[in-house]
Amino acid sequence: MLKNSNSLRERKERYDKAHESIQIFDGVADFANQVIPILQERGLFHKEYGINE
Repeated sequence: MLKNSNSLRERKERYDKAHESIQIFDGVADFANQVIPILQERGLFHKEYGINE
């Protein structure tokens, strides 16, 4: 019985870590979709990569 409780605890920890990663990724997506366009409008972040000639 103790082994099962450890197994369940380990699965819960893995689930929690995966869920935390998803939340961080969502935060990055929000930043990219909402903040970067504002920075581009202000000329503080590039819109395209230029080719050095």
